[in-house]
Amino acid sequence: YEGSPNPISGCFFRNRFCFLVNIDNVPHICMSCSDDYNNFADKDNGEVLATNAITVKAVSSKYNVGGWLCAMDTLFVGTSTGEFVIDSATSSEALAPDNVKVQLISEIGSLPIPPVIVGSHVLFVTNKGTSIRDLLYSFAEDSYDPIELSLFGRHLLTSGITSMCYQENPDKIVWFTLNDGRLIGLTFSSEQKVQAMHQHNLGGSVYNL
Repeated sequence: YEGSPNPISGCFFRNRFCFLVNIDNVPHICMSCSDDYNNFADKDNGEVLATNAITVKAVSSKYNVGGWLCAMDTLFVGTSTGEFVIDSATSSEALAPDNVKVQLISEIGSLPIPPVIVGSHVLFVTNKGTSIRDLLYSFAEDSYDPIELSLFGRHLLTSGITSMCYQENPDKIVWFTLNDGRLIGLTFSSEQKVQAMHQHNLGGSVYNL
């Protein structure tokens, strides 16, 4: 990818190294050859093999900028105008150049802030920076429903989120820094059905987590 812009986000997925890069104003997700993380060759001796590298685009009807990748059972992609999943087109077969699909699952849009994983939940910051959504698959609906977790705490996020991280112990808390230097926590326990936001005054400003 000589001459391409610098990668924005990266992760490992299905034994491939993946990175996100914006090329010609379109988010591209580039996946290495299987079990060969430095090899991005799309052919071997002129032939496309199942183990060769994969490149797909997160295309939207709106101007779209890639922001983050998150690997779980599927590969999640966050962009400025929507959220996507990448998976095998045929679930019974391995991810391969001829067996890959990209699906738009939400048109909310995200900031380029790495999401946090809490169990089977993927929590991300929306493109305005003033709310948090949970990407969770609904088996009943057979789709993803990005539920807002900050509905009753929006007044705490008005200056905009700048970073986030997750604390597992002693309590499950997602921490956020804001543009105005405040520190906000979100206690999140899906098994106990608990989600509550709280502000912490430290006598100074917090800028990064």
